Amino acid sequence: MKPTVMSRVQEPSVTLDTTYAELYAGGEPANKCPVPLYLMPNSEVDLSQRIRRAKKYIYHDTSINSEATEAELERYRDVARAKYLGFVSQHLAFVAGAMPVYQFFHPGTTEGNIPHTERVLSILAPHQQPRVRYVAGPLDVVMGPDEILAVGMPTDDLEHLPHLIDPETHYELLSKRGLALSGLRTPRATLLDLDMTHERWRFHSRPNALGVSDEVEAIGRMTRKRLVASDIADLPAGHTDLATYIREHPLPFVIKLQQSVSGHGTWLVTTEEQREQVAHDIPRISTHFIAKIEEYGAKLRSCSLIITEYIPDVVIAPVIIMFVQHGGNPVFLGCTDQNIVDGRWSGSSIDYRKQSALAKRLEGTINSIAEFLWSRGYYGPAGADILEDQEGTQWIVDLNVRTSGSVILTLLQGHFYKQRGLPLARLLPSLHPKVDRDALTQLLRNDVEAGTVLIVGWLENDLGRADRFANIVVAAEDHDALDQLTTRVKNACLASARQPDAP
Repeated sequence: MKPTVMSRVQEPSVTLDTTYAELYAGGEPANKCPVPLYLMPNSEVDLSQRIRRAKKYIYHDTSINSEATEAELERYRDVARAKYLGFVSQHLAFVAGAMPVYQFFHPGTTEGNIPHTERVLSILAPHQQPRVRYVAGPLDVVMGPDEILAVGMPTDDLEHLPHLIDPETHYELLSKRGLALSGLRTPRATLLDLDMTHERWRFHSRPNALGVSDEVEAIGRMTRKRLVASDIADLPAGHTDLATYIREHPLPFVIKLQQSVSGHGTWLVTTEEQREQVAHDIPRISTHFIAKIEEYGAKLRSCSLIITEYIPDVVIAPVIIMFVQHGGNPVFLGCTDQNIVDGRWSGSSIDYRKQSALAKRLEGTINSIAEFLWSRGYYGPAGADILEDQEGTQWIVDLNVRTSGSVILTLLQGHFYKQRGLPLARLLPSLHPKVDRDALTQLLRNDVEAGTVLIVGWLENDLGRADRFANIVVAAEDHDALDQLTTRVKNACLASARQPDAP
């Protein structure tokens, strides 16, 4: 008896509620057309021969450190390549719309992962598909005379190109320090600025060799303290080492690295045990990143530390997803809830039924963010983490002046809720399927063909360690059904090839 040959699963077409191309076009006329390029520069490793390690625009990733072995570093490189040259950049390009978008080849995949990128984007309605320009590295990016580069994050080797916003200004807007100095409603903050020019730092680095001087400048709700480095046991008068400073700071508090994403550089400290752990870890982490900064990048204060007050009795904690059009007009796209596991972002969820009420409730905060960003010359996608306390005060605790992974949820309301009656959706990032895409869709045939499971990022690392990575969005009618579908997708990713789910 011949084995049954399964027909290919038919993935329904997706029409987004809007796209970045439409949002850019909807603002006041601009002189040049933005061309998005979504890459998170890596400060630890070269992602390829053409994509070099960042030395000026440093971004903190605490999942690796200076004590990593060669094997650990190589594994880290594989994962970083997969994310930032593969499925994450596909996922972010998914919402770009009918406009040019740059993507980098992935060196560990057949054909640079182009076939998988094209397949991910092919489920979009034809009039919303981006025009992808594939290149090997930043130095291969070329802007037309009427184009301007719209990066997700400033990148060293792209600085020579015309940008939508000056890269150094953009880097400041992305920073925790920049938020503290913005004038927006933020928790009271203490800035711990390392003096990168201090002569002792030029010749010495040791995990516990950071000191806090007694120079203090009060600016509104923000206090600034300057850090210097020393390798001597007896610190100069007026100084204390960083670990001691953390141990003496009143509980509770939040401490953040200057430039970080996905919760990798934020610590909530509410207990003595947590404080002791942070006092041990932060000097080591700071020293690791300080050692990477070239002299020309020191002025960006990449290794500042930010200590903010803890906001108690939080009523809601939405993540605002918005777009600032040319001219400063804010467009509310939606609010998502973060899924945090072990202190790190592991996806987002959305309830489409709540969006209208949230837009009205957060209108003042949204307007203030748009006004601030436009005053600094920025327009484009943005997001903000908000904490609203019992008195109704809305505190901005993080400002993402870039596109975000969660934006895709806000643009699928028509697809999931209006067309299919599904009010809840969830983004499942960085999955590791054991089977190829065709096999996975066979395992989830009913859900995929119903349009309740969307694959929005896929990478086959077939020239590397044979790893696969995927970003998947799911939707359901209630929380129990959403949890069940999430489990079904994760189980299918872990399964070996087998028969598809029964109807």
